[in-house]
Amino acid sequence: MKVLWGSQTGTATGFADDLARELSAQGITATSMDLRKYNSKKLATEKEPLALVLACYGQGEPTDNAKQFYDFVMAKERKQGSLKDVRYTVFGLGQSKAYPACYQAVGRSVDKRLEELGAQRIFARGEGDDSDDVEADFTAWKDKLLQSLTGAGGDGESADAANTTAAAAPAAAAPAAQPPKAEPEKPSVQIRVLDRSAAPASTYQRNPAEPISIVNPVEARVVENEELQSAASDRSTRHLEIELSNTGITYQTGDYLGVFPVNDEQMVNDLLQSLNIDPDQVIALKSAADGAGEFSTPRTIKQHFLENVDLTGRPRKSLFARLSAFAGDEATRARLSSDDYAEFCVREKRGLYHILKDNPSLRLGLDSLLSLAPPLLPRYYSIASSPKFKEGRMQLTVALAKTKAESGADHYGVCSRYICALKPGQTARLFVKTSLFRLPKSPEVPIIMVAAGCGIAPFHGFMQERKLQCDQASLPYEKSKNVLYFGVYSKSKDFLYESELTGYERDGLLKLRMAFSEDHAPNQPPTFAQHRMMEDMPMLWQLIEKEQANTYVCGHTLLFDGVKEALQRTMTEVGRVPANEANDRIAQLQNSGRLQVDVY
Repeated sequence: MKVLWGSQTGTATGFADDLARELSAQGITATSMDLRKYNSKKLATEKEPLALVLACYGQGEPTDNAKQFYDFVMAKERKQGSLKDVRYTVFGLGQSKAYPACYQAVGRSVDKRLEELGAQRIFARGEGDDSDDVEADFTAWKDKLLQSLTGAGGDGESADAANTTAAAAPAAAAPAAQPPKAEPEKPSVQIRVLDRSAAPASTYQRNPAEPISIVNPVEARVVENEELQSAASDRSTRHLEIELSNTGITYQTGDYLGVFPVNDEQMVNDLLQSLNIDPDQVIALKSAADGAGEFSTPRTIKQHFLENVDLTGRPRKSLFARLSAFAGDEATRARLSSDDYAEFCVREKRGLYHILKDNPSLRLGLDSLLSLAPPLLPRYYSIASSPKFKEGRMQLTVALAKTKAESGADHYGVCSRYICALKPGQTARLFVKTSLFRLPKSPEVPIIMVAAGCGIAPFHGFMQERKLQCDQASLPYEKSKNVLYFGVYSKSKDFLYESELTGYERDGLLKLRMAFSEDHAPNQPPTFAQHRMMEDMPMLWQLIEKEQANTYVCGHTLLFDGVKEALQRTMTEVGRVPANEANDRIAQLQNSGRLQVDVY
């Protein structure tokens, strides 16, 4: 079986690898493959059954690496029956709370389209919800799939059933197959040890003949990095400017920037010392399954751990079971096999670094460790500028992600910590990802923007562009209706881009409606951006219904929940829309592109 994955953040990749590994353990030859490397033109003659593990990205879009396959399958010129010899099953990933209108759009549409083209569904589609426990959803589906393919536990979910979806349920609810006693798995990477002189000055070499992308990023130089919050604040949000000259990077207002993080150097040094690994040893890697393949660019072990191994991210449950097979004593095996320890690591935000430090008896060779270690993947940030504002420059707004574990220990986001610490003159590996967040072509089409915290980033770029549009067209600013609802904690500490925003307001280009959630009387509830919207419902109805305004939301999922409530109230209380129709009207706005949402 080929397990093909479409992934943007690594979750689908991990699930596909787990499925291929467990299929192989059950005696079914299986390989996990990036959809970018799959030749879709040969799909019709595919001999092996396919398991498609497909994530959604953004507002129902396929991931970058799955787009070519998705476009091929969905193309109108595909004929009915053209895939009659293809056998397949699908597991889709999505976020029901962040994007309810397009939840599971990719998995469902591919599943349906393959059926229309005559392909044979061998097992019901599964769905994982990242707004809840996506790993439990996947485990339940995977266990039933394995039962179906191996004949254990009955017929499982028949592909001929009327309902083609395997219902998501906690893993414990499914009759789980009893796994064999864990044995140390064979390394999936092969290591070549090289002379120390083989290490290049730079470990990154991009292909200039290929476009800039997630698989071919470019190094760009930071030229500015300034704090946006006051000295009295215990939070940090940085404004960065990046020099694009001679990089080949182009972007549009509203796009995302993908950034490859680098781990904390002190943490890497400490881990390698505790594992008794020489950080300066030069190595090259390749997949153990690719016998004739080329080895990677030589680098030191320390460089690999800095740039390629996720040491602090939330560990997946399967990692504990895989590590337990390498335990040097029963106490370590029992700990790693315990649900309590896995839950403790999640509560305390302990990643691979802490797990390895907690369990010094693990007998892991470097090849096994690198095979098990989750990859350090790029993170995405809304670009905070218009490319027309400062040609050859790009701006970012990055909040330092800092949370506390139950014990009170601080936990930092690996990428935000890295970016916020970059000094002018230093470089980072970057690429641009296209977004659906787009301004109307005419500056006279009204826009409503709703942001919380660093969700202001795309709207910082929007306002730069709207001003330029007006200036170029000699359009009076008051003819361009731009409304911003912006929620932050405190006016004195957290009012990001205050001078620019109040300047736009003073010039008549922006109606600014601020909400300061911490600045309220002790006996009063906090005020958020959606509350300001509710104060302006007659104006909102005029803009949305009468003047066909576009609405944009950027921030936490909870912000969009509040925005939906404000829109529902506006429609029912001002527009006299029946309550049972308001949600449909909001969905119509999303489907038409007049309500665009970027939440996390």
